[in-house]
Amino acid sequence: MCGLERRKDIFRPSRRVRPEQQVWFRVTQSTRRSVGAGRSARTGQRAAFVAAVFAVLAPVLASAAPTAVNKRAARQRPELVELGAEHYGGSYRKRTCQQVCTSDGSVSGPVMGVRYGGLRAHAALRRRAKRDPRVPGGVHIGGDVGFEYRAHRLLAPGTSDDPRANVAVPPSDVLTAWRVVGGYDWHAFGVLFGLGAWQNYHDNRGLFYYDTADTQFPVAKLQGSGSLVVRFGRLDFVRAEAGVGSYDAATLFRPGVWAGVAYAEPSGLECVLRAGHHEEIGVRALAELRVPVAGWLRAKGAVALVTDEAEVEVGSGLELNF
Repeated sequence: MCGLERRKDIFRPSRRVRPEQQVWFRVTQSTRRSVGAGRSARTGQRAAFVAAVFAVLAPVLASAAPTAVNKRAARQRPELVELGAEHYGGSYRKRTCQQVCTSDGSVSGPVMGVRYGGLRAHAALRRRAKRDPRVPGGVHIGGDVGFEYRAHRLLAPGTSDDPRANVAVPPSDVLTAWRVVGGYDWHAFGVLFGLGAWQNYHDNRGLFYYDTADTQFPVAKLQGSGSLVVRFGRLDFVRAEAGVGSYDAATLFRPGVWAGVAYAEPSGLECVLRAGHHEEIGVRALAELRVPVAGWLRAKGAVALVTDEAEVEVGSGLELNF
C-alpha cells in the first residue's frame, strides 16, 4: 500500500510520509474509533429499550389478540351452524298389551325381543355469544330427522283369549321420526321448545295399532308430542338439564321425562350424563363424550343402559360446528 503499511490494525508510516502527515492520520484513526464506539453504545441502548417495551406489552397483546380476532369473527358472521350425523343400535325386551289386558297382569300380551339400529341427521342455527364467539348465546333454531330399522321376535306368547294378543308380532320395518326445536340461550340459563313426531306399532300403553279388526299383525302409525328442555348453568362449563321429550337419536322414537348434568369447554370437549323414564324401554341411562378432532370437527361416542333388562345401546357420530 502506497504511503502506509497496515499491520495488526496499526497504521505505520513508511519513509516517504512526512511528520505532519503522520499526525493527521493518527487523529483521523482515533476519531473514527470514538465515533464507532458511540454508535455501538447507542444501538445497544435502543435494543435494550425495545426489549423492555416488548416484555411489558407482550402479555397484554397476547391476551387482547384472541379477543380482537374473536370479536372480528363475530362481526363478520354472528351465526353458529351445527351439522351432525350419528348412528346407534341396541336391543330390549317388551311386553305388549291388548284391549283385553287387565291391570293385575292376569291377562297379558306377548313378550317380544326387539333389536334396533338407526341414523339421525341434525342441523341447528344458533347465535354466537358476545363474550366468546365459540360458545352459543342467543336464538336457537334446529331440527332432527331419524330413521330406525326395528326387528321383532316373539319370546313368549300372551295369555289373552284374543288370538291376536298371542301372536301379534310387528313385522321388521324402517320407521321414521322428526323434530323441530326453537329457544333461547342466556349465559347461565336456557330454554328450548320443540315438536316431534315418530312412527310406532303401539301407543304408550302398549296397545297395538291395527288397520282393521281382522288384521293379524300390527301396523306402524304416527305419534306426536311436544318437548321442553330447561338448562341451568353455562354451556362452556358445568350445567344441569331437565326436560320432557327426546335428547338424542334413539329417544326421537322413545320420548320421556329425563334429567342430566354436563361439563363442557370452549374448545369443544364435552361430557354428558343423562337418565330418565322413556316410552317402550322404561328407565334409560346415558353417558356421552364429544371430543374435538380437527378444527370444526368433533367426534361423539355414547353408551346407554336400559336398566329394566340390563340391555346396552351404543352409538357414535360426527359433528361440524362453524
